Amino acid sequence: MAQSTGPRPDQATRDAVTERIVAHARQGWPGTEVLVRHSGAFCYVAVFKPARTRRRRLLTTRPGEREPFPVLRLRYQGSADRWLIAIYKASSESWSETELPARFGPATGTPEQGMDHTLGFWIGPPRH
Repeated sequence: MAQSTGPRPDQATRDAVTERIVAHARQGWPGTEVLVRHSGAFCYVAVFKPARTRRRRLLTTRPGEREPFPVLRLRYQGSADRWLIAIYKASSESWSETELPARFGPATGTPEQGMDHTLGFWIGPPRH
């Protein structure tokens, strides 16, 4: 896991952001279960539903197996609405804050923007 010396969200911010992420997933990707966890300045989001594309093989190891697949890491920037967005790179099993596709827009945004970008890449665009 990455180390950060920057600001860390308090528990109320963590709880609120977790609720926002879960609600946004329900609205944008119905039926997709998300796992949210926090560590230091980071918020990690994984999904349990495999993608319906050629990426499906990356999200499960065996048919019917439910294993969380990391899709998003947020780095706290001092506000519940300002996070540095990182996408999971399955090829190297690492996170990248600098290699987001240009179409994603700014690398800093809300948790919902981070989900739209990264879940949109791995699963498909949100349904809202």
